[in-house]
Amino acid sequence: KGKSFSYKLKYYVYYYKFHVLTVVILLLLAGAFIKSVLNQKENALSLALINANQAVDYEEWITEYSKLTGITDKQEMSIDYSYTFSNELYGYQTEQKFFVATAAGNIDAIIAPKTYFDKYAVVGYMVDLSKLLDESYLEENKELLHEVTLDEESGGVTEVAGVDVSDAIKIKEEEWYSNIEEPLYFGIVVESKNMEEAFKLLKYLQK
Repeated sequence: KGKSFSYKLKYYVYYYKFHVLTVVILLLLAGAFIKSVLNQKENALSLALINANQAVDYEEWITEYSKLTGITDKQEMSIDYSYTFSNELYGYQTEQKFFVATAAGNIDAIIAPKTYFDKYAVVGYMVDLSKLLDESYLEENKELLHEVTLDEESGGVTEVAGVDVSDAIKIKEEEWYSNIEEPLYFGIVVESKNMEEAFKLLKYLQK
């Protein structure tokens, strides 16, 4: 009593420093959480590229595509080109990452060489496009439709699992797959939450 304000402040901080520190930390954590919630963007489309060219600037392409197709600032498109498959341990680990991402619904569509596309298509990873895409598109692109027969555990039926995009203009222009000799297929994953947006991307790549 009777001491100056600065003295009282020093006294308080000295004796209650742990309480003050705890409150400050809680306020900082709360602020960071609120900021992350406010800045969180809705997933507009997630594309996975298997064994693609690692030297391409995909971020620049995403920016251009987003502007052209009306993806807003509150939405986000992503291209994951880190899926490099092989017969080695690294390739196995990458495949496990791919399995988890598709099962969790974190991938909407994929582009892959025939070897790897068919590997996943035959076990039911892809949407049957004959039931998803409109009749006009299916008729105009019937020569590009890629059918696979599912294994017995997946039903054993024949489905249109993908579309051949080997000669898709945008993919060739950007050299996404400059050293791949086998056909490239575009497919929509069964767990996709953005199938309509994936179809829009497919048509854009073919323009």
